[in-house]
Amino acid sequence: MEDEHEALVEGEGEAAGQVDEMAETVAELQRIVAERDAALVRLREEATARQRRLSELEDALDRKTAQLIHTQRLQVERREAAAEAAAEASRLPPPTPRAATPRAAPPRMAPPRMAPARMAPAREPPPPSARALPAPAGAGPGPAGPG
Repeated sequence: MEDEHEALVEGEGEAAGQVDEMAETVAELQRIVAERDAALVRLREEATARQRRLSELEDALDRKTAQLIHTQRLQVERREAAAEAAAEASRLPPPTPRAATPRAAPPRMAPPRMAPARMAPAREPPPPSARALPAPAGAGPGPAGPG
């Protein structure tokens, strides 16, 4: 019986050792699970922050896109208005010439004054003989022609 008792005691000792090993393993697994849980929480927080940032960037992109579309529409409208104005101008009849109406002569302005050293000498009028030369004889009908 003693052998049986010793076997039981030894078995209990081995079982106790196995229980201790199992307890250590369970504790290690709990530590690993806790670390993973903490990592998951951090990852979720990072994902939430990134999603929030992504949403902000998408909103900013939407605003910039709307501004760009608005600016492009304005440019297109201006081009269309300019094209319509050009087309309208080409459809107008050309301006009709007005009848010659006497216009008042523009006021005469005094010539600019120059320094006395730069003034050219006044020209004398040509002599009377050089102003009116008689027409040559036989140049055509006129008061001096044959008749």
